[in-house]
Amino acid sequence: MVELAFRNDHIHLRTRDKEGTMSFYERVFGATRIVKEENGVHREYLELAGVNVFFADASSVPDLPSAPMGPYIGLDHIGLRVDDVDATVEELRSRGAQVFTEPKTIGSAARIAFIQGPDGVRIEILQRG
Repeated sequence: MVELAFRNDHIHLRTRDKEGTMSFYERVFGATRIVKEENGVHREYLELAGVNVFFADASSVPDLPSAPMGPYIGLDHIGLRVDDVDATVEELRSRGAQVFTEPKTIGSAARIAFIQGPDGVRIEILQRG
């Protein structure tokens, strides 16, 4: 039997406005833009909370459907853990983020909020007890 060892490599998002979407994650979440030349190929992506986020330009595909507002079957949202949801949400709001679920307590050990990202991507802000 082969032992499997997985490591996170990336999240891949499709967008109709690659530059605007990348700028949103930089401005709102403090993501770091990475620019590289790999084997003669220009690569530009973001590092967000230790995860590489790749963006595919979908502007030339006009009939590509957008993500539903959720919840739905499939990849539902990106989750980012923080120490203080309330303070983080206020800071994100000051950076222009649209909060569509205000901070609330779920269960006995977690507090969450949701930010609306570009292209219908939902971003959960999570504080664990």
